[in-house]
Amino acid sequence: ALADHVSVGSTVMTHFEEEDGERSRRPLQATVVTTEATIVGARRVGVRFLDDGTEQWVPSDWLVGSAQSEVPLPDNWMHRAPHPTVHLIRRCNLNSVRGGSDGYEVVADVQLRNSVRMATLGWDRLREITYSE
Repeated sequence: ALADHVSVGSTVMTHFEEEDGERSRRPLQATVVTTEATIVGARRVGVRFLDDGTEQWVPSDWLVGSAQSEVPLPDNWMHRAPHPTVHLIRRCNLNSVRGGSDGYEVVADVQLRNSVRMATLGWDRLREITYSE
């Protein structure tokens, strides 16, 4: 999760997406231009790199240092151990959809709706659902 002090206009250190789609080896300084999930997608941040003005939507966990919070988000239950099984749609299914017309938008919408649902449920309700008999 992003630290509470990170917002539009904040200067952060973040990795960038290389031409091959992989994360850069070293982070660069960037300005946050948006954190709005409906614009950049769930768990992403829109940034503008200070060295060349390039804008990218990077995964929020690519931000380094104090830009990251230690508090996990409820949607971690979809992405991280010990409860990564909340996802009912496998990535290979999403990849097949992504190849169709408007596929990227369909996948981004599913991921955003899943994240919103997890945030709406919150930690207490997720624990209640998970540990009820």
